[in-house]
Amino acid sequence: MMEETGFGTFEASDGDKAMTLLARENALIVLLSTDVQMPGSRNGFAVARDTSSPWPHSAIEIVSGHARPEPDDGAALPVLNHAHRPS
Repeated sequence: MMEETGFGTFEASDGDKAMTLLARENALIVLLSTDVQMPGSRNGFAVARDTSSPWPHSAIEIVSGHARPEPDDGAALPVLNHAHRPS
C-alpha cells in the first residue's frame, strides 16, 4: 500500500536487522511500523525507542496481536492492537 502511493519501503525480519538496515540506508523515515514481539534482541518497543532519536519527526506505529502487551522497559508507548477473530 505504501509503495502504491510513491513511498519507498524497507522490510526486516527482526529488530536488529531493522536497525542495521535503517542505519545503512540513512533514509528519511516517514512511518515506522513494528510489532511488539519480534525475534532478535530488540522487540518493537526497543526499535521504536532506538528510532525516535535519529528520526525524531517520524511517525511510529507499534502493533500487537496481544490484548495488553507489556513493554520490556516500562515505557508508556501507545500500541495499536491487531483485530482478532473469536476462537
